[in-house]
Amino acid sequence: AEGAVAVLPRQVHNPMSNQAPDICNCNYPTHRWVSVFFHFRTLAYYIYRFEDAAEQFRLDVAANPNDTEESIWCFLSEAQLYGVDGARNRFLEVGLDRRPVMREAYALFKDGGDPEKLASNFSSSSGGELFYASLYAGLYYESQKDADLAKSHIVAACKTPYGSRSCFHSPYT
Repeated sequence: AEGAVAVLPRQVHNPMSNQAPDICNCNYPTHRWVSVFFHFRTLAYYIYRFEDAAEQFRLDVAANPNDTEESIWCFLSEAQLYGVDGARNRFLEVGLDRRPVMREAYALFKDGGDPEKLASNFSSSSGGELFYASLYAGLYYESQKDADLAKSHIVAACKTPYGSRSCFHSPYT
């Protein structure tokens, strides 16, 4: 499985250690960046552990049935296990997200479509919308096994003003 390795480095830089986190016993400082950084560490922890990731994302949606992003990440994990069609057959239904960009991203993963449309629909947006449109366009390409377009969009997401403040510093950016 190539999966997330196509766009994420094998080991995300962790200023606290070079090991994957024990996500059940975390005692990290509460700096502003830790919540964003921890999210990416959690994703890095699951590289090649797609069954575990899907199970965790399903549990998260069970606890918060309106979590669009967890539904999409579950799809991404299950696409690695069962293919895109299999993942779509198991797609987690969630409530309506208040963010237009996430409603469109959710529809893209749930029903298929053109990730370029998602990216272009928010190309003149400010704040997080451009970041999320680019990120999820890239992740959609990842599910389609198109590493070049996935990387292009994810790097673009990290280079947005929002991404520059929020992204981990990858060797790709």
